[in-house]
Amino acid sequence: MKLMACIDGTGLSQQVLEPVANLIEKSGGGEIHFVRVLDLSGVYESTRGRLAPNRRATAEASGGNLPGSGGAFQSRGRREAQAMVEDRGQAISRAENEAIDDLRALSKCLPGEHVFTILDGSDSADEIATYADAHDIDVIAMPTRSRSRVGKMIFGSTTSAVVEKGVAPVLVVHPK
Repeated sequence: MKLMACIDGTGLSQQVLEPVANLIEKSGGGEIHFVRVLDLSGVYESTRGRLAPNRRATAEASGGNLPGSGGAFQSRGRREAQAMVEDRGQAISRAENEAIDDLRALSKCLPGEHVFTILDGSDSADEIATYADAHDIDVIAMPTRSRSRVGKMIFGSTTSAVVEKGVAPVLVVHPK
C-alpha cells in the first residue's frame, strides 16, 4: 500500500499520524509518503536579510574574508554583512531542509518505508493531487478544520478540493 500523509506543520496535521500508522499496519506494511506543500516563492521575501546560520561563525572567524564577499577591498563590516545574509537559493534550500527535518522527526514512530517530499506551489490541492497521481498513491490522509459553511465559502478547503479531484480515496481526519 502507498499512503500519502499531508502534513502542513500544524498540530492539526499531526493528527493524521495515528490513522496512517493503523492503516499501514492493517494492510501488512507499505510506503508512507510524507508530503508538505510550501509556497517557496515568498520564502526569500519573508526572510530577506536573514543571517545565514551556517555562515555566521565562518564570517566571524575569518574577519569576513569569505569567497565572494569582496575580500580586503571592502570594510570588515560590509564583508561580514555580505557573507552572512542569505540569498534566494539559500533561503529556499533552508526552508526545504527545515520542512524535511520536521517530517523526518514526525515519521520516527511510524512503521513502513518513508518518502519525504516538499512540493512547491501556492495551490496545495493541485500539488497534492498531481503528486498522488504521479506516484500511484492508494490513500491520501489529510486533516480538516471544523469551519462553518460561511468559513468554507470564504477560506475554501484544501481537503475538499483534493476529494473533488478524485485521484485517490481521501482519509479525512477531524480535530480531536
